[in-house]
Amino acid sequence: MKNTLFLIAALLLIFLNSCYSIEFIPEPDYANLRRADVSTVELRTTAPTRPVHRLGYLMVRDFSGNVDDPGFQSMLQSEIMNRGAEGGWIAEKNMHSRPTMTTGSRASSQNPNASAQNQVMETGTVSSDIGILKILLFNYKDSERQKRPAPQN
Repeated sequence: MKNTLFLIAALLLIFLNSCYSIEFIPEPDYANLRRADVSTVELRTTAPTRPVHRLGYLMVRDFSGNVDDPGFQSMLQSEIMNRGAEGGWIAEKNMHSRPTMTTGSRASSQNPNASAQNQVMETGTVSSDIGILKILLFNYKDSERQKRPAPQN
């Protein structure tokens, strides 16, 4: 029983450390500024020095908060490219503590320390931090082609 609880807690930690969610908040002129021909993407930790068009923000919630992970960077670059941006600037990075979760087990023949059948014995705790990234998506102004007309609905 103890091994099963340990395995469940370990799997929960692995699951939480590999999960992320992404939200895109476009600028009002996003449809006119996005590019369909982006072949390479720049992921920056400092503001661009050349003039840019802002396309919007990616809000990334990551349970590990490890921006240096090559797999995570590759995923971010793919998300930036899919939104027609030449680059993304990590404008904000914040870590937030998540509530600690307590694990436990019910009384059984394998858990004699719990006296009553409905009593739960605490077996451990699982805690996790969540990283929240705010990434500004942009295209450089000097690489801009003629603006396409806005799609008619």
